[in-house]
Parts: sequence; structure tokens; C-alpha cells
Amino acid sequence: MLFIVVARYIKAACKGKPVAERRERLMTEVFMQGMENTQANRKVIRAKLKTGLKPSQALLDRYARTFLVGRSCSFTMEQLLAFLDVAEP
Repeated sequence: MLFIVVARYIKAACKGKPVAERRERLMTEVFMQGMENTQANRKVIRAKLKTGLKPSQALLDRYARTFLVGRSCSFTMEQLLAFLDVAEP
């Protein structure tokens, strides 16, 4: 069940067009908070967001703690991403 939930989340929010839209929305929020909207700042923020929105083992571990109630997860983020790469058309 955890595998399916995290796979759907990654597909819906961390890949392709959805992640690009999310990144741009978050950039807008950063600049609305008062950061100066310059080309240099946009480049730095976009790079940080790109790294921060990439699915990681830490993301899986965070969900696994809740879903598995302390038991160890039987798969890694690397395996999950490999599955998604094969499963996508």
C-alpha cells in the first residue's frame, strides 16, 4: 500500500508538468514574501526548489515511519523510481 501511495504522489507532484507548476508557484510565493525578483535570485531559488522537490529516500522514510509504524520499509526510493520509469508510457 505504501508503495502505491508514494508512487502516486511522485507521479502527481514530483515529475513532469506538475512539478514545474509547483516550482513556479513556490517561486511566486518566495518573491511575494519580499525577496527581490531579479534574474540572479530567480536562478538561485529555481535551483534550490528543483533540488528540494526531487523525490528522495528521506521522503520515503518520512512516510514509512507513519504508514509502517516503526517497521522497516521493504523497498528503497531508487527501486520505486525505477519502477515508475518502466511503468510510464
